[in-house]
Amino acid sequence: MDAWQRQGDHVIGVAIAWRQAEPLKEAGIGSVAALTGFLHGVAAGRISVGPRTVVVVDELGQVGARQMLDLLRLRQQHGFRIVAVGDDKQCQGIEAGPVVNLMRRALGPEAVPEILTTRRQRTEREREIAGLFRDGKAAEALAMKRSDGTAEAVPGGYNDAVRRVAELWRQRREANAGDAGFSISVTAPTNADARAVALALREERRAMGEVGADVLSVRATDQAGAAYNLTLAPGDRVRLFDRLNARFLDGGRGNIGNNGSVLEVRAVNAEGIVLRTAAGRDGAVSWESLADKKNGRTRLAPGDVLTIDAAQGITSSEHINAMPAGSTGVQGFKGYTAESRHRDSAWLITSDGAERREVMVRRALGDSRPVGAADVWENVARNLARQPAKASALDFMDRARNVGRTAAHAMQVGFRQAEAREAAGEPRATLGAQLHERRAGRAVGQAVDRLRQALDARWQAVRALADRLRQAGRTALQDGGRDERRSAEGEAKAVRDRARDNQARSTTAAERHRAPRPKADPARPVDAAAYWRRMAAKDGAPRPNVRRAVQQRREEGAVAVVADRLALALDERGAVLAGIERSSGQRPAQPDQQRRQGNEEARTPESPAMPSQAIPTLATRSGTFGTSDSAALH
Repeated sequence: MDAWQRQGDHVIGVAIAWRQAEPLKEAGIGSVAALTGFLHGVAAGRISVGPRTVVVVDELGQVGARQMLDLLRLRQQHGFRIVAVGDDKQCQGIEAGPVVNLMRRALGPEAVPEILTTRRQRTEREREIAGLFRDGKAAEALAMKRSDGTAEAVPGGYNDAVRRVAELWRQRREANAGDAGFSISVTAPTNADARAVALALREERRAMGEVGADVLSVRATDQAGAAYNLTLAPGDRVRLFDRLNARFLDGGRGNIGNNGSVLEVRAVNAEGIVLRTAAGRDGAVSWESLADKKNGRTRLAPGDVLTIDAAQGITSSEHINAMPAGSTGVQGFKGYTAESRHRDSAWLITSDGAERREVMVRRALGDSRPVGAADVWENVARNLARQPAKASALDFMDRARNVGRTAAHAMQVGFRQAEAREAAGEPRATLGAQLHERRAGRAVGQAVDRLRQALDARWQAVRALADRLRQAGRTALQDGGRDERRSAEGEAKAVRDRARDNQARSTTAAERHRAPRPKADPARPVDAAAYWRRMAAKDGAPRPNVRRAVQQRREEGAVAVVADRLALALDERGAVLAGIERSSGQRPAQPDQQRRQGNEEARTPESPAMPSQAIPTLATRSGTFGTSDSAALH
């Protein structure tokens, strides 16, 4: 800085946010600005730059590729020099593009000097711990911090961890009360965590007499749009989200703070709020200037605790890395940033309950192993060791190039193997044969499944039909016996009636003529039923019955239909089996007749009839069955 000033150069310091640009004034840079405002100012002509201008870019790792490209285009147009400082292992930029890595690729690693040691930490052990976090070796760093007593997993949940952070903050303040240069900072992963911890610190500050009585509660919001109520009192510290102008009490108007600035509240009234800068200058700000343009809420937040991203660039004597919701939302870049804000010591506070819940969620269902302290710290180390660097378009091109090279190498290896097989008299490739075998195997398996289903369906149909035939035959026999009994009884009654009529006629005729003749023996009654049975037993053949003959013809027709269906089923099964044998390359199987006969011979009388064994053997299509199969059917 001194060399540039001796040369007469105009130095401008810029950073991604005003909160990170303001500390550049401590290095002697008089003109500072946020990067976006600087780019717009130069493009509009409000900021004058030229060959004698040096633009110092701080926290380069948070700058996006688009913003860096705009800066380089302005440099090409106006000729100013750029000196960029940053660490790509700290918090990453919101926009796409790893700028530091792109600079190394564009300019070469030798053109991008690196500082391999840190000078912020005063002791060698603290520098070693910070270096381990930077290299992603969180487990080793946490082991050292636990042995030093600066890492703690608070038993309980979220509120317990918040209370422990506030208690530790007060203890460290009291322990260094005699050091005028002592300062302590606190960071949290999210805005919600920062507000919760800040409210707990506010109660500790009120107990220490640094915060007065509450005066006013306002409806507030932050840069993310979160809504909450903010209670204000003299002594409170608040964070700004915009560049803010004020009317200074010592006269004049001007800028009192920027986005990310933390100011102290001196007074609160209905018209506005009086704020004090770090330099001790008081300024009055109206509520209208603090109102959000969309919802009208006041854009203020508690300022005792910052998020890790907002705290990048600050330095304090001691620092507390508060993670009341656990380490699940903190990766390696944020972990290294939070663990390197201090000069003397850094404290890590996490929630034991939150870490245990994450361990249980990551385990498999049914894993009943207890979660111990080692599991808790292993989970913290796993989270803080993650370093998901952003990928650029060049990275995707490199991956595509590597994929192409790998494919080409694999193709060459395959060609060499094919040529070696061809030289040995073997086929060049076996992929086609393997695919054919797999397809044939799948086809055979599907055909077998279909055949099994078809045979099962046929067997069920045959069993149902056989049951119906058996029931029909039993009914027909019962009906036939009833008809025969009815016919015989009717014929016997008719014979008895005719016999009685004949006897009556004979008696009447004898009395009428009174012919003198010898008196004959009285006629004996005729047994008609015995008469007709004797007539039916002549020649050893039963007397023909019309109803029985009709029933017999119906049964023969039903049996013929069953025989036709069974013949069709057996023909289909033979065709399917023949197709399977041809597709699988096996020799044709024996005819169905021989296979069924072999099954019938091998089957024992006690073995249950399976669907494929109980299908009757057909001699012809006319419905004639074999002996054993007819027994199985009936």
